[in-house]
Amino acid sequence: MAKRFCKLNRRDITEHLGEIHNLVTEPKFVCRSCARSSADKANLCKPSAIPPVGCQTKSVAEKAACGLLAETLPTPELTLADQIPVSFAEPQAEVVQIFEPTSLEEQAVLETNVSKKKVKKAAKIGVEALALEQKLALEKNDKLGRKELKRAKKSLKKREKYNKKLAKVVKQHRKLLKKSQKLESQFERMSAHIESAVLHERQIADSTKHIH
Repeated sequence: MAKRFCKLNRRDITEHLGEIHNLVTEPKFVCRSCARSSADKANLCKPSAIPPVGCQTKSVAEKAACGLLAETLPTPELTLADQIPVSFAEPQAEVVQIFEPTSLEEQAVLETNVSKKKVKKAAKIGVEALALEQKLALEKNDKLGRKELKRAKKSLKKREKYNKKLAKVVKQHRKLLKKSQKLESQFERMSAHIESAVLHERQIADSTKHIH
């Protein structure tokens, strides 16, 4: 049976139960994925050879020298000192060199240079803060602009929908008006026809009276 154990269903197990017994009675390989064992590695997804029983009773040093048994050894626990990262180690003391000025003029020059550096640093920080503030303001305006645009689009969509409804109502009104005019025209023709018929009957009646 070349099919892997993890792919077998109940029907397959029932049909090949005797062959499965032969494969698992004296297993030589174990699956790293599901821990199933078999005498044939073709029946396992990730087969790994099982070390002999005699090798499993060896000392830790002998197991470490063996390729199959080295990975079975427990992982040594790290101490607290090993778990502390290098970045959190005690910092080394920085060596600060102090240059004493030889005269008051040199001291004044040094103080002036330090003041200039502080001013430049403060100016740089101010420029960066201003740039950041402007960026935030632009982002805020952009968001507001997007919201206003979204509202305008929504309002335009509602107006278009209203205009469509209004156009539909106007079209229906025109259709009804046209139908009403047609009915009025038919009514006028019928009235004229009835009047002419009545007048003709009166004329006939008058002529009959004159004959008698």
